Parts: sequence; C-alpha cells; structure tokens
Amino acid sequence: MLHDVDPPHTHWQLKSPIHAHYINTLLKYYPQASIIMPHRCLNEVIPSACSLFLSLLSHYFNEDDIPNLKIMLGQMIPKFIDITIDRIFEFNSRESSRKNVFNIQYKDLITDPIGTVHRIYDHFHFLQWSNEFEKAMRLWLIENPQGKQGRHSYSLNEFHLETQMNKQLYKDYEKLFLST
Repeated sequence: MLHDVDPPHTHWQLKSPIHAHYINTLLKYYPQASIIMPHRCLNEVIPSACSLFLSLLSHYFNEDDIPNLKIMLGQMIPKFIDITIDRIFEFNSRESSRKNVFNIQYKDLITDPIGTVHRIYDHFHFLQWSNEFEKAMRLWLIENPQGKQGRHSYSLNEFHLETQMNKQLYKDYEKLFLST
C-alpha cells in the first residue's frame, strides 16, 4: 500500500522497534526486503524506551502524576520489550530469515560507523559501495557528531527497573546478539 501511494526514490527506512513484531508480514508482501537489525544492551534500551514514552505522555498528565507515570512505564515497557524479543527469537530461528536480515551491534555502529555500513553493504550484495558514498558519510559524521543536538539522559533507577533487568530472556538476547 505504501509503495503504491508514495513509491520510494531509493528505499524505505522503517526505524521503529515495533516493526520487529511484524517482520513475517513485511516479508510476506516484500520478500526481497533487506532488514538491518541493530542490537543494544537492554539496560540502555529499556530506560531509553521509558524515557521516550514519558516525553510523549507527560504532556497529558499533571506534574504530580509524573512519578506514578514513571512507575507505570517501568512496568509496561519491559513487557513490550519481552514480546519484541520473543518475536525476534522466533523469526531468527528460521533458516530462511538469514538472507533478509543483517544483525549489527549498536556499539559497532557508534564506534565504527563506516566499517559497520561497509559490512551491511557486503551482506546485501545489491548495494553498491563507492568512494563518493564513503566520502559523503565521513563528511556527514564530521558535521554531525554524536551529541550535537544534546544528550538524552535516563536511568534504570528513574523508572524503577533495577529488579526487572535480570530476566533469563534478556540474558539469552544479549548472549545471542551482543556477545563478541
């Protein structure tokens, strides 16, 4: 449907974790889709997601309600993450998923963006690497250093998450996607 309404000039970028819930549906309609799945330490992901939802929802609450909203988000977001991880595991367990998905570690993207993007291009053979492309990336990275727009700070403690971070599911996820 999206393709018919607004065909992309190059490619689509779907950048929300919610897309992990529907990879099977996406590939049903777009079997040649190339999916880059960045993975990040969950003790960073979960409070970040809580903070994002707090910024979206806090406008609808009184200041006095914010502490309770943080507690609620600290209970709800891990449940959402659990479902997301289950869907990723289920999808990743199928041999056919290997050709469509390239898993990367977020820290690699931050510490070696050029090398990480080069590995993505090597994986998806239809993408063409060029010196011009690399030069443009290097220039963009110089002009847009991390933190240029400010830093987003959050913590496990802020959302009462300390006790929820020791799940076996999280250990399995990090072992599969984050161990080097």
